[in-house]
Amino acid sequence: MADLDHVLVAELERIAPAEPAPQPRWSELRPRRRSPRIAATAVAAVAAAIIALAVPWHRGPAALSPADAARIVQRATAALAPSGRVLRLRLHVTVASRAHPKNVAWSGDTDMWIDESGAQNYRLRTTFPNLPSPVQTGGAYRGTSPTYVYDAADRTLYYVPLYGSGSGFVDPIAQAKHDLQRRAGVTVRRVGDTYRIEDDRNLRRTTVLIIDARTYRPIQEIATIGAGAPFALYSQKPHAPLSALWQTTTEYRTYEYVDDAALASIRAQLPHAKVGVSPDMPKAFRQQFEPWTG
Repeated sequence: MADLDHVLVAELERIAPAEPAPQPRWSELRPRRRSPRIAATAVAAVAAAIIALAVPWHRGPAALSPADAARIVQRATAALAPSGRVLRLRLHVTVASRAHPKNVAWSGDTDMWIDESGAQNYRLRTTFPNLPSPVQTGGAYRGTSPTYVYDAADRTLYYVPLYGSGSGFVDPIAQAKHDLQRRAGVTVRRVGDTYRIEDDRNLRRTTVLIIDARTYRPIQEIATIGAGAPFALYSQKPHAPLSALWQTTTEYRTYEYVDDAALASIRAQLPHAKVGVSPDMPKAFRQQFEPWTG
């Protein structure tokens, strides 16, 4: 995980100061002689702990207090604040039935560049869901700018006009920040070098956001979707199981900032590509692309 910069450290401390480490007392550090009864009790306690860890319904780490949980969520929200540079993400997404989470129905890798400065461009390359080759798309994520889709076979950028508000692009970091802003009622647990922010107020749409305990940036998000999978997904895997609850897991494999704004512009990355309109897309390419948008 990348080191925090000084600006982010200052912002985190301003919004939610870290608790100072407790000072050890010398009486606690000096070794003490323990009676056989105390030693036996300690051994029994350790044995009980081992048994508890082996029990499958053991609840795991205790939840933090509401005050500590609010502080962790505040710091996680602050860590997602835009930096004014280009955010580069590498994600791995899987979708499985909630009843059989190891039986993945759809999956794929996504490389994403998001310009958080005035240009507000984005570019991504993805194999989700189960695409045989990556699809590259991009545009502006504000306003009604068209979305460009690149067909490598004929070296053409096809643009899809959008109407109304919004570009159709879903920024995963903005979505995570939006979810964190509804922090009342969530549960936070410390697990090793991570925090688990659990939101199970709606059992048909639960979310677990796992963040790094040092940088407070996302590592993994596990979301339950209480609805049928988009119909277009089944064209990629027609024998996928039917399920009332789906589990979507997003792994943040790369989270870093870069200074080259051209990386977030699909037109800048493909300066020699022809430009066409979406109705002229070859049928074979449309069949590959449409499930991804579905």
